Amino acid sequence: MVNVKEMNNDQLKNLASEIRQKILLATSQNGGHLSSNLGVVELTIALHKAFDFPNDTLIFDVGHQCYTHKLLTGREELVQNLRRKGGISGFMDPSESPYDAFSTGHSSTAVSLAIGKCIQNQMNGIKSEIVAVVGDASATNGLTLEALNFLGAHPELKVIVIINDNNMSISPNVGGLAKTFNKIRIKRNKAFIFKITPRFMHRFLERMKNSFKDTIYNKSLFDNFNLKYIPGIDGHNFKELAKYLAFAKKYPSSVVLHVKTIKGKGYEPAENDKTGIWHSVDQFNIEAAQPLSDHQTSVGEVLGVTLGKLVETKKIKVITSAMILGCGLNEFATKHPEHLIDVGIAEENAVAISAGMAGSGVVPVVFIYSTFLQRAYDQIVNDLVRVNKHVVFCVDRAGLVPADGSTHHGIFDLAMFLPLPNVTVFAPSTLEEARALLKRSIDMEGVVVIRYPRMLPSHEQVNQEYFEIYKEVADRTVLAYGGDVYKLCDELADDIGLINVIKLKPVDEELIKTIQNCKEIFVYEQAVHTVCFATILQQELLKRGLKIQVRSLSLNDFDPLDASVVTEGLEIPDELLKK
Repeated sequence: MVNVKEMNNDQLKNLASEIRQKILLATSQNGGHLSSNLGVVELTIALHKAFDFPNDTLIFDVGHQCYTHKLLTGREELVQNLRRKGGISGFMDPSESPYDAFSTGHSSTAVSLAIGKCIQNQMNGIKSEIVAVVGDASATNGLTLEALNFLGAHPELKVIVIINDNNMSISPNVGGLAKTFNKIRIKRNKAFIFKITPRFMHRFLERMKNSFKDTIYNKSLFDNFNLKYIPGIDGHNFKELAKYLAFAKKYPSSVVLHVKTIKGKGYEPAENDKTGIWHSVDQFNIEAAQPLSDHQTSVGEVLGVTLGKLVETKKIKVITSAMILGCGLNEFATKHPEHLIDVGIAEENAVAISAGMAGSGVVPVVFIYSTFLQRAYDQIVNDLVRVNKHVVFCVDRAGLVPADGSTHHGIFDLAMFLPLPNVTVFAPSTLEEARALLKRSIDMEGVVVIRYPRMLPSHEQVNQEYFEIYKEVADRTVLAYGGDVYKLCDELADDIGLINVIKLKPVDEELIKTIQNCKEIFVYEQAVHTVCFATILQQELLKRGLKIQVRSLSLNDFDPLDASVVTEGLEIPDELLKK
């Protein structure tokens, strides 16, 4: 534990420098979220000095800004084993420490969680401060705005909301609210003006300031929410942070402190990064500012290049939610900006826009992580599927995502899509398959889903069918898809068949004919067992009177929380393995 309570500002500055070096070392050795954590060092230290955690409650949003917090709360091993099996999570994790109040892996939940915690404390007669640090563009998300609107209508609830404004999410922020934030990043000179004017003028000056502010900024959003709002706080100045945090503690109701920080502070390549390549990193050399391994082309990059050619002849609009870099669209954004819409961290808005756009020959292509797509399920069901709109979803990070953990596993998208009508689901196993499926999807009807892990191997042969026999079909045959197929090729016994399934929904008729004489089918898939490909395959076989036993080799309810499953992958029964 690091006790910052008695440290003076010089000592705090030295501590901030030490912590930055530890964050650099930890991420260079293990990968992780670098830039956002470098930017929030002083703010986190100041919070620990001003408040009494865990008696007070601290919530980070997005939760990947928590590395300094973890180092201050006794988790020095972060440097050695960040995001490793049995090590420190890259997000807030209550099972790891009482200082982590909530698990916050997705964006924009902090203010709502804080309100709930405040109500809980009132019901239990507990008096403590609740602080929500909202950063990396999560302040512009609709859920945050809904929570702020609620908070302003309930002055009996007190939450200290800190907008950690670094003008970036992963890439530069987009949208009208982000532009408003840019306007109000100004240094206040009020104290100086008041010193040189008589006291009787202060009230007049205050009114004039407010009038001027209302005129220039049309009054801030937070003022309109009826919340006390203080803009322009230097997030790297301990003296200034201490002053306004002390004010927030004493203030009787909710306060919004707008703190300006520099993303990547202290590491020049990250400070100068305008695209987001230092937001989340793999292992890298600190001095050379270069990754330790050669760049491998991601599936998203291949799809982006493919779309770059398709937009020349097709009416295509690509939509993403603050994930241009993460989804591999950087080159596409540079070469074809007129064909790209980035809605910011607003997945529901992205899907609803695609629904409004679809039709009359226009094909929206939505790039989104599997784990974030969960937020837009209502729009998928009501605005797309129910009315049979044609939209293509490129669903990245499908399956287990070991480094980021349970909040980021892409294991529920099949459970969302498989029960729905008017939906086709593809799962490529190679880069070439992914490219071919995207081309095919543009000319199809209804919702088309292409789900894939970040990386897939390259293979010259492109299968034009919806499945491919990798090992001769036998009495016992394994069906797999995506990145698992090649792994199984090497591990299965010689008398076990293996089929690469490319189209998961609807189940391909030729596939059923191919396996109709099998005695036992095993479906190996990184998806939840309750609704997965094995589920609908069994249903289709029963419809046709085929009594073939289907065994699902998938994720049980608690597997996603088990580090051994996440790190080592799904278990393959010994009876299927080479002796």
